[in-house]
Amino acid sequence: MKMNGRIVTSLVMTLVFTLFVIQALSFRHEAAVMPLLVGLPGLVLSLVQLFIEMRASAARADDPPVASTREVTIMLWITGFTLGVIGFGFVLGAPLLLAAYLYFVAAERLPVAALGGLLCLAVMAGLERLLNIPLFEGLAFHYLF
Repeated sequence: MKMNGRIVTSLVMTLVFTLFVIQALSFRHEAAVMPLLVGLPGLVLSLVQLFIEMRASAARADDPPVASTREVTIMLWITGFTLGVIGFGFVLGAPLLLAAYLYFVAAERLPVAALGGLLCLAVMAGLERLLNIPLFEGLAFHYLF
């Protein structure tokens, strides 16, 4: 059986829903209801979809490649953005990674990329002040300070 994009997508969704359910089991009952309400049906459906895709893939001989170079680049940037926000929070991580994406991938000039990062910083800081809700600070600041 050759791996294709459909199998990889089904496998990733199965892993995501499995993590939802496992993490929800450590919550209080009241807090675990919503993740379990979404996670359990999602896990069952994604397992069924994974089984269907694996059976269909065995019947097909000429599957397309899992991902093109462009798709891999996009997946890596999404992963990097997510890890950047987890590591450095929304207010610092999102503007830095947005500016890096604009400069390196979208091939914008440096002033345009810097302006995009500054506008993202202004939006994040403005939302934090306007809503009076602190946004996620990032794990780096949590563990360092």
